[in-house]
Amino acid sequence: MSFDRVSEIDFDHFDLDQMTTKIDLLRLGLKNFLFSRKIIAKILAEPIIFITFAQILEPTTMNIQKYILTLLFMLLATVQMAAQGLVVKQFYHAERDFTANSGSTIVLDANEQPCALIKVRTNEHGFTFDSGRLLPIEKTEEQTKSHPLEIYVWVQSGAKRLSIGHKQLGNLYDYDLGQHLRSGALEAGQTYILELVSGEVQTIVKQARTSQYVVFQLTPPDAVVKLDGQMLKTIDGTAQKLMPFGSYQYTVEAPDYKLEVGRIQVNDPDSAHTVRVQLKPDIAQITISVPDGAEIWVNGEKKGVGSWAGNLGAGMYILEAKKAGHRDTQRSVTIDPDAGAQTITLDAPRPIYGEADITSEPAMADIYIDGQQVGKTPRIVPKLTVGIHSVKLVRSGYADYTGTLTIKEGETASLAANMKKGAGSAGAAAAATTAAKQPKQKEKQPKAEKPKTEKSADTTPSKPLMKPTEFYVSIGAQPISLLGLTADVGVYLKNINIEGFYTLGLASETVYWGSTNSTAKYEYKYKPMVFGLRLGYGILLANRRLRITPQAGIAAVTVTGKENGGNNGSSHANSMSGTIGARVDFALARHIGLYLTPEYGIALSKSSVYKELQADYNKFGKWNSGFNVRLGLRVSF
Repeated sequence: MSFDRVSEIDFDHFDLDQMTTKIDLLRLGLKNFLFSRKIIAKILAEPIIFITFAQILEPTTMNIQKYILTLLFMLLATVQMAAQGLVVKQFYHAERDFTANSGSTIVLDANEQPCALIKVRTNEHGFTFDSGRLLPIEKTEEQTKSHPLEIYVWVQSGAKRLSIGHKQLGNLYDYDLGQHLRSGALEAGQTYILELVSGEVQTIVKQARTSQYVVFQLTPPDAVVKLDGQMLKTIDGTAQKLMPFGSYQYTVEAPDYKLEVGRIQVNDPDSAHTVRVQLKPDIAQITISVPDGAEIWVNGEKKGVGSWAGNLGAGMYILEAKKAGHRDTQRSVTIDPDAGAQTITLDAPRPIYGEADITSEPAMADIYIDGQQVGKTPRIVPKLTVGIHSVKLVRSGYADYTGTLTIKEGETASLAANMKKGAGSAGAAAAATTAAKQPKQKEKQPKAEKPKTEKSADTTPSKPLMKPTEFYVSIGAQPISLLGLTADVGVYLKNINIEGFYTLGLASETVYWGSTNSTAKYEYKYKPMVFGLRLGYGILLANRRLRITPQAGIAAVTVTGKENGGNNGSSHANSMSGTIGARVDFALARHIGLYLTPEYGIALSKSSVYKELQADYNKFGKWNSGFNVRLGLRVSF
C-alpha cells in the first residue's frame, strides 16, 4: 500500500464495514507496545505521511469523521508494515504424520488426552508461543538435529489461534489456525506443519555483535593472567581482551602466591565482564633459632647465625645447624602458608671430639689451648673438638713454646716440645713482681739487655709417621717353607685393613711319575706360587711409629711341574688355605718403614693331583699349611 494515495480517498463513498474490519486488525496490532512506538515514529519521520496529514487538516468542508478515518487508515498501513518481521508461509494438517500419537512424542494434557502437535519449521532460535489461557501450550522442544530447524509445540485440542514472539524478529499475534482446517480447530493426537519465515529484520539479527570485553582487576598488580591459554598484557594490575561469546577458563599466578583457576561465561555484548582476582599468599613468616651460636642453613643456603626470620614458600625444606668442630644437626619441615607464622628451634650441633697427648722437656710446663689453661705437661687432654687449635706451653726460666694441633675425630694428636732456656712469659711476670717489691733507686739504672734466644728447631708438634687412613705397597721375602719373594698391596681406611698379596716360591720339589703302560718314569720339577686376600684392623702405638694389624685371609696355592728333558708338557695342582696372623709395621720415616708378618695356614681344600703329591712328598704339605713368616720394606702414601 502506498501512502501517497491517501489524499485521493473518496470519504463520501467510504465503506464503514470494511473500515471496522481494519480497525479490529489495528486493535490486534496495537497490543504490542513496541509497535505503537514505531507507528508514532513513522508518522513523524515519513515526509509523505506528514504532508498528506497536513493537507487533510487544511480548511475544507470535510468533517471531523473524515479526519479520524484518514488517520486510522494511515495507522493501519503502518502497523501492517511493522508486522512483516514474522510471516507464516503455510499451515496445514499432516494427516499421515503420526508423531503426535506415537512413542515418546505423545504429550497428554490435564485431562489425560493426547495434545495436538505443531511442527514449526524455521531457520531461527528463541521463539515463544502462546495459544491463550483456556487452551495453553503444554510443551515446546527444539529438534536440534533436523534441518531446517523444527520446534515441536504441543497444544491442547480445540485451540484455534497461535501467537508467536521473538526478541529480535518481533511478534505475530493470534494467527488463525482454524481457517486452514476442516474442523476449524486443532484435534487431539494430530500433527500439523507450520512453516515460519522472517522478513527483512532477519538481516539485522545476523549482524548483531557476539563478543564481549573481559576485564581483570588483579591483586597483586604484577600477577600474570592467562585467558583460554593466552597470556594477557597486564598494566598496573589490569588486563583486558575482547572475547567471542562462550565459556573460558582463566588462570592467575604470581610469585609467592597461590595459583587461582576459574571459569567465566561471556554472553553480554552491552557491558564488560569484570573479574576481580585477589590471590592468596603462598608464603609464611618463619623464625628459626639454634643454641650455641650455630649457623642456620636452609636447603643448602646459609641464612644466619643463632637466629633468622624470613619468608618461605609452601613446600618441604631441609634445615641445618652447623658449627666448626661439631656434627651438623638436620631437620625436615613442611611449610604450610595457611598455618600462619611459625617458630622453629633446631637442635644444637653435637661436638666431635678427639684428644691430644702433650709432653715437654722439661716437664711441668703449663698448657694453654686456645688461650685456656688445661693443666701441666705431660698430659693427655681429652674432649677437644676436631679442627686446628693453638697450643702454648709456659714454664718459668724457659722461653714460651707456641704451636698448633690438628684434632681428628676419635684420634690422639701428639705434641712433644723441647723448651729452651730463656725469659718466657712466666719469668717476665716473676721479674715484674720482684721489681715492684724493691725500693726505687735514685740513680737511673741502665736497662738490662734481653737475652737473645734462638728459635728451637723443634717448635712444632711432631707429625705422626703413620695414619689411620693410608695406602701402602710392600716387598719382601718368605724365608720359611716356600723360600719365596713376596709383594703386598693394601689400604687402611680408618684403621680397617684390606690387603692383597702374592708370593713367588723359589723352593722346588722333584717328583717322579710312572706310566701305567710301561715301567718308565718321568721326572718333574714343581715350584709353588701363592696369592690371596687378607682383612684386618690396625692398632697404632708408640706415637704412631708402630702399628699391629691382626689379619685373617684366604690363600690359593698353585704348584706347576715341568718335565726334565721330556715332551709331556707341564703338570698343575691346586690347594686352598685359610690364614690367620698379624702384620707388624714399624715406621722409619713418614712414608717408609719395615714390616713383619707371622702367619699360620690351614689347608681347606686340595685338588686330586695335589693330594697325590702331598701323600708322597711332605714339602707340598708345608707349602699350603703350617707356620710362615714374611718380612720386608713398606712404602705408604
